[in-house]
Amino acid sequence: MVKVSQASYDHTRPYWDQIGATIVGRHVFDMTDGWDGKPPGGVDHVVVVTHRQEPEGWDSEAPFHFVDGVEAAVAKAQELAGDRVVEVAAGDVGGQVLAAGLIDEVRMDVVPVVFGSGKRYFGSVDAQTREDLEDLVLKVRSHHQMTIVLITHDLGVVAETCEHVVVMREGNVVESGTCEAIFNRPRADYTQTLLAASRLVEGEAA
Repeated sequence: MVKVSQASYDHTRPYWDQIGATIVGRHVFDMTDGWDGKPPGGVDHVVVVTHRQEPEGWDSEAPFHFVDGVEAAVAKAQELAGDRVVEVAAGDVGGQVLAAGLIDEVRMDVVPVVFGSGKRYFGSVDAQTREDLEDLVLKVRSHHQMTIVLITHDLGVVAETCEHVVVMREGNVVESGTCEAIFNRPRADYTQTLLAASRLVEGEAA
């Protein structure tokens, strides 16, 4: 159980009330022990993407549905949710659903806390999906005339989408500047090492 402040509850509760079904991967299901058969946040149904059967002894009456493949999972969740929202958890399953073109909206609530080492928000994505994500970031920024804070180790994404760059190491700022300055005239040894490593990887991939 995770306890949140009243302000956080007031922010998230209206959104949770709109959700009719949540899609998660088997890893999250196993990690939470299936939430003891009770969907999180008061959601009516949970669709689990998995190639395996439900756990031995699992209550067949619990509102959990085990489906093989993200396309089938989305179809099942839409059937269960009716006219309510279908939520897809981030991570590998979220990345697969995004790559399949089945996502209408990406919602992120960012907090300054990382449990363990963290996890990629969209899981492992291929080059085309990464390019689509870059396009999405640029379109959102342009449409809403907003500032976007992008945290990534992918210098290719930084070069394509960012105007100002802050290089950090172990929680400390190493240097900052415009994207053009950082990539073409890096001052710090650490930044130079990052750029050299990135170019080496790109050269090997080519």
